[in-house]
Amino acid sequence: MEKHSTGKNSAALGDAELLYNEYWMSDETYERFREFKGTVLGIEDEKTPSERSAFYKRTRLVILTACFIFIFANVTYLFTYLLNGTDVLVDLIALILLPSASIATVVFNFVWKDYDSKIVRLIQGVFYTIIAASVTMFVIAADIEKSRISISMCYLFVFFVAPPFDLLDSIVLAVMVLFTGIIPAFAPGAEMFPMLPHLVIRGSVVIGMFFVRTFMRKQAADENKLVAMNNTFVKLAYVDIMTSAINSKGLQAYKSYVRQNFVGHSCGVLIYDIDNFKSYNDTYSHMAGDDALSRTSKAAIGVLKNHGSYLFRYGGEEFMVLLPDVDKETMISIGEELMQVIHDENIKRDDYPGFDRVSITIGACVTVIGEKGEVDPMKMADDQLYVGKNNGRNCMVIDGEFHRLGS
Repeated sequence: MEKHSTGKNSAALGDAELLYNEYWMSDETYERFREFKGTVLGIEDEKTPSERSAFYKRTRLVILTACFIFIFANVTYLFTYLLNGTDVLVDLIALILLPSASIATVVFNFVWKDYDSKIVRLIQGVFYTIIAASVTMFVIAADIEKSRISISMCYLFVFFVAPPFDLLDSIVLAVMVLFTGIIPAFAPGAEMFPMLPHLVIRGSVVIGMFFVRTFMRKQAADENKLVAMNNTFVKLAYVDIMTSAINSKGLQAYKSYVRQNFVGHSCGVLIYDIDNFKSYNDTYSHMAGDDALSRTSKAAIGVLKNHGSYLFRYGGEEFMVLLPDVDKETMISIGEELMQVIHDENIKRDDYPGFDRVSITIGACVTVIGEKGEVDPMKMADDQLYVGKNNGRNCMVIDGEFHRLGS
């Protein structure tokens, strides 16, 4: 199961994270709730991005914008140079190399969406290397042509606003930016090359890059926590954290869903509670009682998953199941499965005569959802439950018929 964390900033919501981690649900139960949330509530989980993925998504727009600028500016200059004629070969190489790399980067960004893969890191590294090399070639060409400083130095600011995610990549890029600033001084005819202004600009880019990288890493981490926390809030709003059953708020939502989608169809209601639960609680402690509730409900959830249904916590030790489009035989089968799986949990007890383990009593009924969408067979099922409780417990009652394990 995906690991959820919290954050507002994370310190402010640390208690909620501890609560979530301590009481959250198994993979199987989580998948059932995810289905409930999508089908009934119409809410899909936001995918929790990794910090790397969130970081690259933030820099992607900057990189794409830079690519389009590079393509437009350099293709324009290339046509101008070809029309006017130039004998500066290094300039022509850069004018071809940079827009070509930019086009390849644009295509890659639109095709490839897995920002966590190593290829994204590799492509960014290659692209940034080509930018640095192209700027160096432009600077050499500007010096040959006796220009004071090449306007292409502005291209380096893409490193400032879209730095690499990894510290090692940032260090390598910083060294490359500074080193390529020195290379033009050793080019032929570069006796008057203005190295100091170039190094000041490049140094500013490097310093800014590390500051912006730190800020963007924090933003990416916060985004990761906020998305996870949003998902967690939905779960905590609709799930009983002790038992992993859906709570009464979720039950109301499911009743509305059934009313809207199953008018004229049959609907089964099943209510069960743990037999003599007060005695169990008083004898073995409330903590043991909570554990019994948790174990029995999770076992029940496993059964109901096979029938495409959900377990709702209806009261303290009472649970409910709503099953649209079922017949009486199916309800009996599901009830017997629930009794059996809780019997098989083998939660021992000797506090109440006639009971050596935790068991349940079930009341059930099947009715048809009316044209007005009424779904109110709950009293019928509740009445059947009390018939069972007054007749020995550890059974299922439906339409006055008793069903017991082994009978």
